[in-house]
Amino acid sequence: MTRRKNMVRFPGNWLRERETLLHHTAATVFICVFAMSLHASEDESQLAQRGRHLVELGYTRVDGFDGDIFLLEPAYTYSYSRNLRISIATQLASLEVPAADEPGGAEDVNETGQGDSSLIIQYDPGANLTSNPWVPDTIGLFGSVLMPTGDTDRGLSGDTWSASIGAGWPIILSETFLAAPTIIYSSTFAHGDDAVPLEELGVGVSLLWLSPVGAWIGIEPFISWDFENSEAIDALSLIVGKSFRNGLGFDLQWGNRRRAENFAKRDDEFLIFKVHWQFGAPPRNL
Repeated sequence: MTRRKNMVRFPGNWLRERETLLHHTAATVFICVFAMSLHASEDESQLAQRGRHLVELGYTRVDGFDGDIFLLEPAYTYSYSRNLRISIATQLASLEVPAADEPGGAEDVNETGQGDSSLIIQYDPGANLTSNPWVPDTIGLFGSVLMPTGDTDRGLSGDTWSASIGAGWPIILSETFLAAPTIIYSSTFAHGDDAVPLEELGVGVSLLWLSPVGAWIGIEPFISWDFENSEAIDALSLIVGKSFRNGLGFDLQWGNRRRAENFAKRDDEFLIFKVHWQFGAPPRNL
């Protein structure tokens, strides 16, 4: 998101947080224990939904140091094959920034509207991709673009394009446990007047445990080098989720990202709740 004239430092903060959410919403995870006991008798083949289509609706709250950000994010993933999948998402954003305490300071900001949008393309020669919601966005070779479709004047856009490329290597440790080390490079381009440049190189690992009853638990530590501020930034995400045999499900994710010191008064925390529906015939191999 971008600031208005009185929203000092806000666009860079939100753009960095948006990059974290974009790459770790599905990639950071592990699984919901209480649902296992409730559905332990269900047929695993019925729970292993491998449809081509995944529709998601996420609600995100970011506890930023300048104010609160709320996002309603519809997303769609299409698995062309078990080697290739494409995801698109957009945001309905709400920004709340309290007035400055000092005399003559900025007034309260409360804006709601269209936010930025994103596109992710993944290719994995090992055919590990499906539309399953627990499959990390960082498996195989991947690229993403964040597009400034929001209203910059109202503070609902980063006012810049952002691109990321990376690679992840799935390591199957057992039938239910997966590790996926990842490297990601991100940079902004075609900046608008209110944009804050971003250039980062990061490494992390997604650790995922998937139960036979369609539940999962995940964790992802991540560290990146911020070239703009010459500083290392670390982040941590945790997630629990559950998919049912009819293709419906949910997941809940919590994360923390330490800020570059010249941007932050304190670290950011975010909370994401998502519901999903997976359907369609299984994707084929290329």
